[in-house]
Amino acid sequence: MKYIIFVIIILCSNSYTQHFHGTFSEYRHPDTMLYLYDFIDLAGNAVDSCRVDKQGKFSFTVREYNPGLYQMRGTSIPPLYFILNPAEDEVEAKILKDGNKVELFFIQSKENQAYHEYFQDLVKTCSDLEQMLYLQKFHDSDPATKIRNQTVFANTKRHLQERLSYLESDFQGTITHNAIMELIPNMDESYNIRLDNYFKSKSILDATYLRTPIVYHKLTNYLEFYSGANKVDLDFSLDDILLLASEGELSYIKCVTIVLGYLERRNDWKRIEYIVKEYIGDELDIIDNPQLRRSIEGRSKLTMGVTVPDMFIPNQHNEGVSLHTLIKKSEVTLLMFWSSVCSHCKAGLPKIIELYDNYRSSGFNVVAISLDKDGSAWKDAIKDWNMEWDNLSELKGWSSESTDLYFITTTPSFYLLSNNQKIIGRPINVGQLSYQVAKLFR
Repeated sequence: MKYIIFVIIILCSNSYTQHFHGTFSEYRHPDTMLYLYDFIDLAGNAVDSCRVDKQGKFSFTVREYNPGLYQMRGTSIPPLYFILNPAEDEVEAKILKDGNKVELFFIQSKENQAYHEYFQDLVKTCSDLEQMLYLQKFHDSDPATKIRNQTVFANTKRHLQERLSYLESDFQGTITHNAIMELIPNMDESYNIRLDNYFKSKSILDATYLRTPIVYHKLTNYLEFYSGANKVDLDFSLDDILLLASEGELSYIKCVTIVLGYLERRNDWKRIEYIVKEYIGDELDIIDNPQLRRSIEGRSKLTMGVTVPDMFIPNQHNEGVSLHTLIKKSEVTLLMFWSSVCSHCKAGLPKIIELYDNYRSSGFNVVAISLDKDGSAWKDAIKDWNMEWDNLSELKGWSSESTDLYFITTTPSFYLLSNNQKIIGRPINVGQLSYQVAKLFR
């Protein structure tokens, strides 16, 4: 069996310094550079980089790192995660690669053995227990369902206790162990007491925890399971988090981003607008997730009543066309960003075609901007779906100018426009699109 062995040795002294170096044995690796990223700023610049020599050896030059999770990247290896804990003298990792399969083993580092063996499992277990406690508090069940739920709860609780006993026996005091302890709900206390004590330790202000995924999971569990029945108290929960997070600059940046990401996944743009207005203002750079920041920036700039930007884009006949000219032709225009390789786009196309057929005689048109790169695939999709509306594409994928002008971060994305090029609707899915179009043509 052909494989690559990748050995990392991380040494750290009592002065909180570490030396990163390692070797690719049986070197078949095309990477000549490796990059190290701090988990707290994965979208930022690398904290260090180094070359891989012809013998497969490398050595990072930075010697001082903050405790927490780090990511190492190459051009052809998957991102590799490991924790730097200055309490350890040595970390040795072995990565076996067989084809596309990569296996990571830690030989010396108890910290990383704990993280890779226990972290994901116990994070999920804690979240499952929080969900069950929430359902016990706010949802009534018939007797048979209640018995089943009690059995599942007991089994999950027992799993937590068993896994935690091993973690505490072999890895007590590690960053992984301490982080997991921050997530475990006190199952003997009432909902209200758990709510009052949830942030008592103020762990979301701790820089070490901020350099791990634990703060993300702690905030997500709070928003999911401590916002009252059916999220009736979600506004209070958001304020609780951000007011506490404001006690530390690093915490504030991370918590704002986590909260906004949670709301975006819920398509809760009303609350996103509230967070931006009350806690961010014009300082959108505080959002440290570039895709999320771009999406929110677009929502804040391309609002209802705003005139959309014009640009010239080639159609399927390679003729440059002005967006404004197309929009002027119809009473209402759906500006749709899509791709022939986007499964969500294709799932929604039948309904969009139905809307087009039903309302085109009333002045409804579709301008579909494709983010394809393959011209043949795009034109085949136009033919296969019988798209009789206006079809445009720069054939540059996500490097298209239109994605910048319209702040597009996902497909499909929709704008409803009047014939004077103003935004009259921002549906976030095909269901909302159908409702808004029908309302406009009543």
